[in-house]
Amino acid sequence: MKSLFAALLLAGCFVVSPHVYAEDAPASQSSAMPEDKAKATYPDSSWDPAVLQFYDMGPAFLSRDLAFDMAPPPANDSAETAKDLETLRRYAATLRTPEAIELIEKENHMDTPLVSYEMAGLYSAEKNPEADKLITAAVQDAGYFIVGFKKKFVRVRPDFLDPDLKTVIPNPGHPAYPSGHAGQSQIVGLILSILDEKHKDIYMAHAYAIGTRREIAGVHYPSDGVASRKLAGEILEKLMENPEFKETLEKVKTSYVPPEESAFEAYKPLDLSAANAQEPAETEPAAAPE
Repeated sequence: MKSLFAALLLAGCFVVSPHVYAEDAPASQSSAMPEDKAKATYPDSSWDPAVLQFYDMGPAFLSRDLAFDMAPPPANDSAETAKDLETLRRYAATLRTPEAIELIEKENHMDTPLVSYEMAGLYSAEKNPEADKLITAAVQDAGYFIVGFKKKFVRVRPDFLDPDLKTVIPNPGHPAYPSGHAGQSQIVGLILSILDEKHKDIYMAHAYAIGTRREIAGVHYPSDGVASRKLAGEILEKLMENPEFKETLEKVKTSYVPPEESAFEAYKPLDLSAANAQEPAETEPAAAPE
């Protein structure tokens, strides 16, 4: 089963051509972007078949027919996307340290986000086999609905719009919006926070870090992560209404073994200060003449 979770999380192993995109999406006229780029969507031919196989498997707890709302991504030629790309350029210039690149590469080759939590010392699969099963199944549910929205919105990857933006890892074999890593990590963090409420802030900080490292890698826009984290919270709400999930969660909570306190004390959240220091200051609008 985990190999299919890996298909969604690890499709970055497959190189996707950044130059072949369908031209069937409406474009706004807010910039001078060439029309072919403004209209571009992710091509059907570039999907990783393993991701589609994962989607066909369906969710573990929730119904396939459950409907969630998600706003469309910003248009390719919108001011919002231009701001996203500027953020990615700052991330690339300031945050691609050897340590960050090592984590990006490791997180691109993990079965579920739990692997990253374990690498950070924030989780033990060996001590929590039942939690491992439950969270992995919840990751499957999150992944199913995330891929559904990817199929709906078919957003191009950032380096298609800005070829000068080099990626740390190959582009994944599926559209950008919403982010799989960000959404699935978010639901892991939320469930761990229920099992071990004392360390909620650190679990959620690590979820944020996993998703944001995909932006540092250049394969996701910041807006991909924002949408996916919101969706993850809504999916968890529905999971909490599911009797099977809720009953299993209560059982797991009684036996959950968190890491030693020293692991949380040693944890260092993702530091974006170097990139934020280079963020352009917003200019005040000129005062109207009296």
